[in-house]
Amino acid sequence: AVANAIYSETQRVFANWMIVDVAMKNVLNMIGAPHFAQWQESANNNNDMGLKFIGTWNQDIRVYCDPYLQNNVGSSPYGNALLGFKGTDMRDTGYVFAPYRLAYVSPAMTLDDLITRKAMASRTGRKLVNPRLYKRLELTQSAA
Repeated sequence: AVANAIYSETQRVFANWMIVDVAMKNVLNMIGAPHFAQWQESANNNNDMGLKFIGTWNQDIRVYCDPYLQNNVGSSPYGNALLGFKGTDMRDTGYVFAPYRLAYVSPAMTLDDLITRKAMASRTGRKLVNPRLYKRLELTQSAA
């Protein structure tokens, strides 16, 4: 239903990716087949930190797990997900991330404490172009 909400607002596209937290990942694993097909671990997917591909939902939505998603302000302790669409042309652009100076280093400076320091920085442009291509899903506990 949330994937269809993107279509109802844009009249063009459905969600094709989803980022979930650990609690939502556990829910998806409990649902299992035929809705959630878990990805078998491979040598290319063994990174324990950050975003990790975990499977597909209904055979068309790629599911990724972000272990830090539940730490965001306002997130539900029962599960969170962010659904979106990634297209191939500018009409399907939702967010633009444009790094124009990936990294630059300051000259080395030695201060009064005789410790030499260097600073590193980067500059990027970021812009949310079309917020209708993203939807947030939050699980709550129902009163039984």
